[in-house]
Amino acid sequence: YHDGGHQVCGHGVGGHHGHELPIDSLPAAIPAYVTANYTGFTIRHAELDSLCSIGGIINVAISQTGNPPVRLIFSTSGTYLMKGQRADYANLPQVVKDYITTSYAGFTARNRAIQLTLANGNLQYMVFLHQNQLHKNVLMNANGTFVCEH
Repeated sequence: YHDGGHQVCGHGVGGHHGHELPIDSLPAAIPAYVTANYTGFTIRHAELDSLCSIGGIINVAISQTGNPPVRLIFSTSGTYLMKGQRADYANLPQVVKDYITTSYAGFTARNRAIQLTLANGNLQYMVFLHQNQLHKNVLMNANGTFVCEH
């Protein structure tokens, strides 16, 4: 959909919209990384966002005809940090769901979460919780340890 005249390609990593960045203003390392690692993919959207464990990030959406879109997350200087993809909450590791159930009693998890594959291959999960009008985004390691919340 359109937001203020700008094309918005879904939610940022934190579950909210960041500030759109012109693709031609991205650090040169970002298009170079996409070209080297995602042959045939095109950068469709980029936004300045934040992730509670890192701070400022550049969230880049890339796509290729016939493939689902991919989210790549870079530092603001252009260093590759991780890849994000949609995941179903029901399919997250049980230890992650157990932590959420125990630590966020009264909150309901949205069906959709984000699986983050870090540059070192480790997995993290962003879980979106709500209780009435209160919303929380909780970042967890795959082993069920809490990373951060915002």
